[in-house]
Amino acid sequence: MRGAPVGIFFSGPALREVSIRCSQLTHYDSAAAECSAWVNQMVSAAITVFMDSRSFEETVIHVISLGGDTDTTGAVAGALAGAWSGIDSIPRRWLVNLEDWGMIATLGARLWTVSQQKATG
Repeated sequence: MRGAPVGIFFSGPALREVSIRCSQLTHYDSAAAECSAWVNQMVSAAITVFMDSRSFEETVIHVISLGGDTDTTGAVAGALAGAWSGIDSIPRRWLVNLEDWGMIATLGARLWTVSQQKATG
């Protein structure tokens, strides 16, 4: 789905309206316009909460407490907060029972290594 990232520039009721109007430039199906509006609202919420929070934990708890599609907004806001704060910002009590944590951490370290090689390469 193509669409302008208006969730970065607008919020509130204007966000949905601008999203739909932008989507209608390339999509004639009203469902596509609503999907664009939803994506932009989710991105806007995730970015706003991330920017207003002081920690990884605060970011994730706050964005999830907003309700709606909490797994998506939580993943986006959590990714932003994690990229900003680093892996050590994730509360240990959240990681203790995380299935396959060792494999996830190893994969993350490998991805970071590759990104550094490409950045300096």
